Amino acid sequence: MRIDKDYKGLIDEGYRYKIDDNVFTTEALEIDLDKDLFVTGSIQASGYIESGKSIQADGYIQAGWFIKAGWFIQAGEYIKAGGSIKADGYIESDGYIRAGESIQAGRYIQTGWYIKAGRSIQAGEYIESSGSIQAGGYIEAGESIYSGGIIESGGYIEADKEKGIQNNQGLN
Repeated sequence: MRIDKDYKGLIDEGYRYKIDDNVFTTEALEIDLDKDLFVTGSIQASGYIESGKSIQADGYIQAGWFIKAGWFIQAGEYIKAGGSIKADGYIESDGYIRAGESIQAGRYIQTGWYIKAGRSIQAGEYIESSGSIQAGGYIEAGESIYSGGIIESGGYIEADKEKGIQNNQGLN
């Protein structure tokens, strides 16, 4: 499925595009727009979700394969992918962020619940979660890592020496 300027129901708000509904597909979802996309519902694709700009939903964002955005990925509920989740800017969710493989952001990763990846979690600036942060591989942030729960890694855990790693329940 492809969302471009001719997509039925697409509203041009000047600074972004908006869809006043859910976007669900049993295929991959390619977002080919010159501005960010905001969906008032949820976004779900059985394949991948990819955009050269940002992807934002009031509900959840879920893909069977991967989710990739040129700037940010933001959801009011959760972000979940069977493969990886990658944004050149940031990844932010009021719920959880979960990937079967890796989670990577050029700037930061922030969530209200937990962050979990089958492989690595990496951010250029910081990683922040009100709950736990868990990775099958390494966890790395250019600045700081903060967790309200445990921080658990199958590899190493690394952050800036001055800003460091903070959590309420221990490192594993």
